[in-house]
Amino acid sequence: DGSFTWDPPAGAKYTAGTWQITVTDTAGHETTGLVTFELTNKRVLFVDNTYAGSTQNGHRSTPYTTLAAAASGSGIGDIIYLAASSVSYTGGVALKTNVTLVGAGAVGDDMRSVVGLPPLSRGAQEYPAINGVKPIITNASGPGLDLASGNTIVGLTLGATRGVALSGNGGGVQAGPTVRDVDIVGAGSKVGAAIQLSRYVGGSLTFDTIQRELTNSTGAQAVVDLAQMPTTELVVTGLFSATSSIGGGLRLHDAGSVELRGPVAITTDGFRGIHVSSTALRLTGVNNRSVVTTGSEFAIFVRNGATFTVANGDLFVEATGANALDVYGSTIEMTGAGSVIKATNGVGLIMRDATIGPAGVAIEAVFATGAENGVVVGLVGGDGALIIGPDAPDSVFGDGGVIVGTTGSAVLLQNAPQVTLRHLVIGADDAVVGEAASAVDAVAGIGIDAYFVTGLTLDHVKIARTGSHGIAGVEVSDFSMTRSEILNAGDGPGEHGLWFDGPARGGENGMTGVALIADSVIDGFWDTGLVVRNVPSEATALDLTVEGTTFSGNKRAGGGVYLRAEGLTTIDARIDSCAFERLTGPTVDALAVGTGVLNLINQ
Repeated sequence: DGSFTWDPPAGAKYTAGTWQITVTDTAGHETTGLVTFELTNKRVLFVDNTYAGSTQNGHRSTPYTTLAAAASGSGIGDIIYLAASSVSYTGGVALKTNVTLVGAGAVGDDMRSVVGLPPLSRGAQEYPAINGVKPIITNASGPGLDLASGNTIVGLTLGATRGVALSGNGGGVQAGPTVRDVDIVGAGSKVGAAIQLSRYVGGSLTFDTIQRELTNSTGAQAVVDLAQMPTTELVVTGLFSATSSIGGGLRLHDAGSVELRGPVAITTDGFRGIHVSSTALRLTGVNNRSVVTTGSEFAIFVRNGATFTVANGDLFVEATGANALDVYGSTIEMTGAGSVIKATNGVGLIMRDATIGPAGVAIEAVFATGAENGVVVGLVGGDGALIIGPDAPDSVFGDGGVIVGTTGSAVLLQNAPQVTLRHLVIGADDAVVGEAASAVDAVAGIGIDAYFVTGLTLDHVKIARTGSHGIAGVEVSDFSMTRSEILNAGDGPGEHGLWFDGPARGGENGMTGVALIADSVIDGFWDTGLVVRNVPSEATALDLTVEGTTFSGNKRAGGGVYLRAEGLTTIDARIDSCAFERLTGPTVDALAVGTGVLNLINQ
């Protein structure tokens, strides 16, 4: 029927062949011709470490038994197929340019579609099976895979290697790798980093899981270390677990876009958990995400125009001896419930010169102790709001976190819009109304210190035993405090429960806009319960309502409420259903000075 089978010689690539054919008709007439054909498809080299034959040349029927032999025998653009095996392939290799390494664990319709091969010719052998068990590559004495330009890695597992499991330097010109259906695992002594890649152009890397313990120094600064790859995309669809006491967890510098879609578990000792700079990092899984560090380094460190996004909440960040979440000059969004930040001897949350994305930042609780501040928000812009505390009206004090033992202001807000604190304790969580003056401050400075803040909302917040004012503010607009307690604020003259004195703090207005203080208790303050003083050079207005609030038990000559309008300000104040108890001065002292206007409505 004219069919024939040709078995190319070992190493054949882009080879021409000839075949003589003789055709005979029914009358017995013959004619002879020469058929010329050319081997033009990509060459596939086969590797199977279970093969026991004496001839090992990369043919499908006589495969190589080591990956090193296949890599050595390969050429530019070849495909290396790694068969499934119950035994690991030992020894790492350096891949050549545009080489594809495909394992039996590749996922797809067939191998042809996975690696981009053309349809088979009639009668040709089928491509080897995929959708099977991923072969495992290990190396007890060196690295795993060292990449060149344009490599593709599919359908395998990189196991424990003494060096970096997946490494390469593109020199700023080489094409980045394509990776999919790949796991990186490895734990124990003398295990190198999972990934160290730099200076590639483009590239798309999708891993099923990364679960790696870094115990052997390899030059990588983290378990996963990507740098100077601004057009690269990396995705981990399953578990991302990084553990190390000799390096960081995840380090991204100018690394394009990185998304962790599954559970995240990062634990480091003395190194940063996550360091992201000039990179978009997204955590989009639905549960079990934690970043825990100990020692003197940040848990999450975001810098230089990076974008840090957390979707679906449930992020737990803990640092001992350093700041937990520190964002500077970057954009941040955190949505969903259940995210908790905890710092011992460090600041829980810092956002400076940052942008809050439209979806905002929602944090269930912040716990911080032992640093100068517990929360710092400064020079923050964007369309989103910062919310700390659960959205649950029946929550108790402390459900939004506890900030205690700070040497400066527990919460420091500077040039920050739309900040909401709920169910948060600042200072002593065991303080009660009517307690005697405490000789020990739970917070050495101010409880909440607000400079140029728009839309500051406190709901069910407890501020207790502060060494200075409970709340101090300058140029604060649209302030709201409901269902809150300020207990035992200040320990010396001129220290108040709430102090909004513009000129005294370098501004003109203490409070403007529409303000509400309701259903709260201000007790045991040193001087005055509430001070508002505006002295603007341009017209401002304050519409203030104080209702259902108790002012009681001050320690010195102040009183309940002190309002002072000077300059070009107008203050309309309504004081309704409030209690004034055990005060050493006047209940309400309201003054209009010069051109200032103050309208006091007692109801």
